[in-house]
Amino acid sequence: MSADAVTVSVDAIDAALAAATPGLDEDEQRLAAAVLRLLSAGAPVAVPAAAAHAGMPVSRAERALRSWPGVFWDRHGKVTGFWGLALAEMPHRIRHAGTDLHAWCAFDPLFLARVIGDLQVATADPSPARRSPTASAKTASSPALRTGMRCCRSCAPASPGTMM
Repeated sequence: MSADAVTVSVDAIDAALAAATPGLDEDEQRLAAAVLRLLSAGAPVAVPAAAAHAGMPVSRAERALRSWPGVFWDRHGKVTGFWGLALAEMPHRIRHAGTDLHAWCAFDPLFLARVIGDLQVATADPSPARRSPTASAKTASSPALRTGMRCCRSCAPASPGTMM
């Protein structure tokens, strides 16, 4: 093992992910799922559309989305990246229902598939961590995980879009 590698247990990764994830009530859970599903269609998501799909008032949806980390916006106020899913080109490519999308991190398709359905995944980085989600993580800053952990070399410098 190289001097810059750190071995991290699955329990430590689980705890770090839980700590980085905002606590969501039922409405906010529906909103998060709605944004991911709408974004998976391949176009920026307007807050009123996400609110309608979540069955909540637009003002509450807007407040929630603006308060959460990992939400990226275009200049028109539409969501272009959300919690691991991005329209902007990233090293980790996803294809869902004929639509080309991107993941911020090699780990993201693991949970995205549970929310948006079947995915085809490809990556530009052939590092060993890419092939195995249980490979040792290396420390670095990551936009996908605010925990300081990353799965591979290409995840840390990536940025899924413009933050307003």
